Amino acid sequence: MGGGTLWHGYIWDITERKHSESQIKKLALYDPLTGVANRRLLKEKLQHAIATSRRNEKYGAVIMLDLDNFKTLNDTKGHDVGDALLIEVTRRLLASIRETDTVARLGGDEFVVVLEWLDSEKAKSQGQAMHIAEKIRFSLSEPYILGKENHVHNGSASIGVVVFLDNSKDVSELLKRADLAMYEAKDLGRNRACLFSKKRQNMVYQRTAMANDLKKALENNEFSLHLQPQFTASQELGGAEALLRWFPPGKEPISPAEFIPLAEQTGLILPLGEWVLTRACQLITELCQYPLPDDFAVAVNISARQFSHEGFVETVKSIISTNKVDVRRIKLELTESCLFQDLERGQAILAELRDMGIFTELDDFGTGYSSLNSLKRLPLSTIKLDKSLIKDIEGKDIRGKAIVRAAVAMAKAMSMKIIAEGVETQTQKDFLINEGCDLLQGYLLARPMTFDDFLPYLFINKTGSQQEYSQLLVM
Repeated sequence: MGGGTLWHGYIWDITERKHSESQIKKLALYDPLTGVANRRLLKEKLQHAIATSRRNEKYGAVIMLDLDNFKTLNDTKGHDVGDALLIEVTRRLLASIRETDTVARLGGDEFVVVLEWLDSEKAKSQGQAMHIAEKIRFSLSEPYILGKENHVHNGSASIGVVVFLDNSKDVSELLKRADLAMYEAKDLGRNRACLFSKKRQNMVYQRTAMANDLKKALENNEFSLHLQPQFTASQELGGAEALLRWFPPGKEPISPAEFIPLAEQTGLILPLGEWVLTRACQLITELCQYPLPDDFAVAVNISARQFSHEGFVETVKSIISTNKVDVRRIKLELTESCLFQDLERGQAILAELRDMGIFTELDDFGTGYSSLNSLKRLPLSTIKLDKSLIKDIEGKDIRGKAIVRAAVAMAKAMSMKIIAEGVETQTQKDFLINEGCDLLQGYLLARPMTFDDFLPYLFINKTGSQQEYSQLLVM
């Protein structure tokens, strides 16, 4: 062969393999719907941004956003329209940032933007990050035309922002802080951007700790049910309201204004509400050993979450049956938000309670959604005027008195009783009695108290009351 070298070889077309590898990498690192980075790639990008920030001493930022009411759109218009919204949101996000920045989709309707190369001063960097966040918020609030049917959607986003300088905070901590800021935006009414603050973080930690303590408190029997007397115009005892109190061992009592909203948010209000109703029934059973006024009943507050729970009526039936309580001696207080979110369901439940012999009261009247048309459809026995209305009785504006006068007249016209809570001055008391309020409740008359302290009120204005009460105590 003339001394030449003969080579043998094989050639493979690896185009398809390379394409498959590229697709696998894309699926591993990018969101298949929107094409932007997924959670895994976001972490890599954020780690790189932290390292760059440390080297160049330039701040970076994490912007986290969540689309407001996205679930409602998905549920009403379908996932195709929801997906179309997510794709358009991605396009607007990319148009709102620089080429050096990163957009990622964490999942669902949650997105993250990583900003690099901001300023070397923290305040200026925060201002730059918030400027971009507001630019994003404004862009996302513009109307959308979605799907084959060209559905017009008006959306908004809640946005959280946190800045960083070096690797003193890891990826998880930065995302957690951005998430905290985002939920602050939600708590403040949505459609806004909030900057992370230590104050907010501490508040969240305190709430988390309190939620844990709340759960333990139920198990350790740290709650007490106090009673606040309600009086007739002639200053005789006409009823009482059961009010929950929390006394953690070795600590100051915790206000219901702090722990009740937290119990609502965490779902602990359901077992807590059952405890309250059970304990109220036990107290009523004890009270029935004494001579009670004919119309005397103890009012128990029912939260919106309790009322909306599927098994609410069955729970009430079970507790009352187990404790063998006289249903005439118990009444349930419901807020306007309980009843008017789903009026038909509220009407059905109240009718069922009425058939059981349980009276229901509309609490905090004057602070919410009620209308005359709604009220006439609900089988309520009593309207309870909110203390904010009572406070206005003494105001310079005569409309305060006029509103109370009209509310009392309306209740009377609808054959309902009326209770005024928050009575704190003699002027308020005299006005309410003159207008025909059936029962009065407030610090002027009596504060919430323990069961033992409440018992003497059963004998107020009775001849020989102290002697009769003393005899009953030793029986």
